[in-house]
Amino acid sequence: MGPLVGIETLVSADPNERGGIPLITGTGVSVGRIATLAAEGLSADEIVRDVLDNHLTHAQVYGALAFYHANKLAIDADLAAAEAEHDQLWLKHGAKRHAS
Repeated sequence: MGPLVGIETLVSADPNERGGIPLITGTGVSVGRIATLAAEGLSADEIVRDVLDNHLTHAQVYGALAFYHANKLAIDADLAAAEAEHDQLWLKHGAKRHAS
């Protein structure tokens, strides 16, 4: 048997990288993005193959989903806050563009 991969190595959250949001280790892909894609009905196979163009492994996607489900309340709150911030910025800057 080859070396085993600990599930704890699949996701990391560095306060100095993207505000400390949980990312799939060694990538810029957030756990929130994977959770959102899964919530939209995509399977792990579809996420790996079609959406991320084989950039991630199945282990990474399932690791991200496991991390999400173990931390669902906190990650959902972060996703909601990010969406609200995005909406506010869009309203602020979108209104300026239309006023010109």
